[in-house]
Amino acid sequence: MNSNNLLPSHTFCALPELVDLLGQELDPIDLASSVRVCHLWYRVLTPYFWSTVDESRYSWSKVLRATHGFESVQAHLFKYGYFIRELHIHSQAMLDIVSVDGVCTNLKVLKIYDPTDMEPHAQYTDPARENGSLWDFVYSNKDLKTLRLGLGVMKLLENMSGDTVYDNVLASLKNLVTLHDFTGALQPAVILERFSNLKSFLGNGLVFAKAVDLDATIQIRSLELTNYIEGRTFLVLLNRLRNLEDFGIAGLFDVGQTFQHDTETLLVNTPLPLQRFSLRRQDLRDIDIQLAAWIFPSMPQLMEFSANMLCEHSALSLAAHATHLQVFRQTQDGDSIHHSYKPRPVVNIPNILFQTCTKLRVFDGIHHKIEANKVFERPWVCRELEVFRCQIVGLARLTDHEHALLEILSKVGCQQQGYFQPTPSMAVGESDAILGRQQQYQDRLKKTQANQLDQHYRVYNHLSELTRLQTLDLGYEYRGVAQQQSENPPIKMVDGHEYIRYDDRPISNTLELSLGSGLDRLATLTRLEVFGFEGVDHRIGRGELGWMASKWPRLKEMRGLHEDLLPRCEPDGRRDELRMIMHGLRKDVRHRAKERRAPSP
Repeated sequence: MNSNNLLPSHTFCALPELVDLLGQELDPIDLASSVRVCHLWYRVLTPYFWSTVDESRYSWSKVLRATHGFESVQAHLFKYGYFIRELHIHSQAMLDIVSVDGVCTNLKVLKIYDPTDMEPHAQYTDPARENGSLWDFVYSNKDLKTLRLGLGVMKLLENMSGDTVYDNVLASLKNLVTLHDFTGALQPAVILERFSNLKSFLGNGLVFAKAVDLDATIQIRSLELTNYIEGRTFLVLLNRLRNLEDFGIAGLFDVGQTFQHDTETLLVNTPLPLQRFSLRRQDLRDIDIQLAAWIFPSMPQLMEFSANMLCEHSALSLAAHATHLQVFRQTQDGDSIHHSYKPRPVVNIPNILFQTCTKLRVFDGIHHKIEANKVFERPWVCRELEVFRCQIVGLARLTDHEHALLEILSKVGCQQQGYFQPTPSMAVGESDAILGRQQQYQDRLKKTQANQLDQHYRVYNHLSELTRLQTLDLGYEYRGVAQQQSENPPIKMVDGHEYIRYDDRPISNTLELSLGSGLDRLATLTRLEVFGFEGVDHRIGRGELGWMASKWPRLKEMRGLHEDLLPRCEPDGRRDELRMIMHGLRKDVRHRAKERRAPSP
């Protein structure tokens, strides 16, 4: 190609079409710099820069900090507000600014969260329309497709007529397909009846007396209710909402003797299209049999199930009827897997899914346990598994003392090491008897070690077949967090420093995770991105970290060597040393604990 035919860089930058393509790929920070390049870039890229405004994002925090007070922010929003298509509000001040008539009227997405300062600001709020300003703002955005009302705006909804909200405001939003109401101000039955085009709704499930009157033609596909609902109402919703694919509730009550009859009446020979089902707070043991016998058989398309635990009858029913199951997710991890935290899942239940669900991709239930001997009892068929968060326990393990002692005895023998030396004062045969007992002890340790290695090898071999794994997480915070919350926690002094005494020990009888125990068999997990062993009684050292850094090229995060999150906890020098070693080997690997997941609201 003739070099004379090449466009110079300034000509390239002057092509609006190319600048427009560039704008689609830049984040807000880069766009903030780009709009100041020249007039053309300012004109083409300004709509991209203002298309999404989210106060919680670092980039927008930086932009807001760069201005001087909310007057400056207000001026910018007055000037560019018509470019905004997606708006995330985290403060009352921002809500007051954008609620002024004509500032933002082209929104497609409006999400209001739960800031601590959700009180009207007199500087921006017209007292005459204080209660109606929020709905006036919503009403002015006729093209809204997504609306989220956080709990923080509840006070702004007081004294508003329900008919005004339903008939005037929401009825004007012809394109609205997603409505998430965390305030509880909107009645789900009314919403479902009046707005048939809605595809996703989240709201308070307590007010559902009219559920039986719902039209079977309602198009809703995703329904999440933040409270427990009565058993019959649950069945009626399943019966009437024939397009429902995603259904989440806090839990069920009143599932007694009539529940079976209602199920047979409302769900008989009626396979449901449901793909995702969640029970966020329910103790599943309370309704395990009912779910297994009458609900899961009607959900042949179920792909994802979330609950606070997995119980035996439910697991067996899912394995038999939900042949497309891909995900089981524990709805909350809590603060700890300490033995005092309840309810606790029954051991070995996850194996039911691993042995039967061929499409399983995610098992995210760190409170669940599988015994090592059960791991290799039968083959696992879930070869597509990408996330494994579960404890593996019950492995034979030598203590650190026994391990060190066996190494001494095996290398040089008892007498040569001086472990035992016979003396002339010993009676005939006494020294032989002592040596015999020591030999028996050494043989017992060797037998335990052989059993340990056999178990470890077989577990590693099982895990090594899960070649699609991206997350392998075997542990969690093991200490009782309640100790730190007491008025007078137990204290210990170490080198003149005062620490809370956490007497709990790491999860025992788990994988050593050492090369000597067979860790190198996991070299097949080349897609692994997250490796977790928090709270596991491991024997990871420099050699193991070097192996991980080399054999797991995609590794991004380790959970187990991070700085301790518990307050006033005695420093762990060994963990800090290992973290520094790994940092030297792979600076790209982050060290942090798994985010403590709480129940969804």
